[in-house]
Amino acid sequence: MLYLFEKKNSLLDNRAQYQQAKYRLMNILFMHFFERLLFLSVVIVAPLKWVALGYLTGPETGLFFFFLFFIYRCTPLFFSYIARYISRENIFIVGGIIECTAIFFLLYQHERMIIFSLALLAGAGGGATTTMLVSMIESANLDVSALKKKTADHDIFNIHLMLINASAFLSPFFAFLPEGIYPATIACLVIIVLLLFFNMMKLGKISNYPHVFHSSQFRGHFDEKFFLIWLATISVWAAASIVYAILPSLDSSFLGQEGMNIWLSFDALVVIVLFFILKYVYFLRNNSVINAAIGLGAILAGLMLILIGQQSFSIILLALTIMAFGGYIAFGQLYGLAMQTPYLHRKTFYLGLLSFSGAMGEAGMQGLFWLTKSVNFCLAIAGCLILAGLLALGYLRKTDHNRH
Repeated sequence: MLYLFEKKNSLLDNRAQYQQAKYRLMNILFMHFFERLLFLSVVIVAPLKWVALGYLTGPETGLFFFFLFFIYRCTPLFFSYIARYISRENIFIVGGIIECTAIFFLLYQHERMIIFSLALLAGAGGGATTTMLVSMIESANLDVSALKKKTADHDIFNIHLMLINASAFLSPFFAFLPEGIYPATIACLVIIVLLLFFNMMKLGKISNYPHVFHSSQFRGHFDEKFFLIWLATISVWAAASIVYAILPSLDSSFLGQEGMNIWLSFDALVVIVLFFILKYVYFLRNNSVINAAIGLGAILAGLMLILIGQQSFSIILLALTIMAFGGYIAFGQLYGLAMQTPYLHRKTFYLGLLSFSGAMGEAGMQGLFWLTKSVNFCLAIAGCLILAGLLALGYLRKTDHNRH
């Protein structure tokens, strides 16, 4: 009788812990969404407003995004390392302070050198907060899975990607806010993120359950598979980044008058729709080189369409739809393939390197646009990089086939 009573209490405790872990995961996901909305509603809207007001030229927004995304994509390697010695919550707080300070100064500064310096600062702060949030999301998801006696899957990455795109869809509309209301709205977003952070801390420690990974026996080996995936990921980042400054420079109406990046909103909307549709497509559930190549092929087709019909609004929308499909498939497949590695102790480092591929591709493409001031040249280079990525995946499939 006593055994049955203790077993019942144990089940109740486990259920309560599961509900708390699930609530904590939802809290972090909401915090991730609002933090990204805070970040993007300034760094996406402000540069286009500066162009409309004559403070920057179109190509100079490419330099702004180069500074911003180069630091933003580089810092996860550093923050992933120091997270071994400093708690993720403390890194998040410091990164959040840096990010919010830079964002508020960007709202009121118009000097070129100050703007570019603040872009570096915002990138560093945003890199810290995003890295820690993604890490906390993964840990919280592992807690939920452990309490439910299930193995954690990669669905949490797709949810993370969907939340980023939801914030990317909404952020350009902040350009329509009146000058007096815009900073107040940004301040409200800061308060929401703070409240969610304090609620997360109140809910208790993340990763109450140990998730043990066995060390790999191949510690000193060069991972050719990851290197080829990394090269392909660079090409996807480069192609995806054309929505920041390159495509808006083609559209004098939205860029020159309202400062709204309609292309980013449309691209994000397509990805959100794809999130709900493609999860029912069976063959895309498994990570494979062929699926990744399908994504890269779609991106290449979209880039070629833009090159051919960049004077047509409808053709660009069609091209963006195809590219959004390709990017959604490619990113999910490449990240999934990268995590299927025998070098289990390198997983965190690999995630940092995948982020660094964004510094090479995403930031590099923005810097190229600033240097050349040529939309066609940048689109052609992006296409060449995608071709190189397809070749890397082809070689990877060949070597995998030979091994088996």
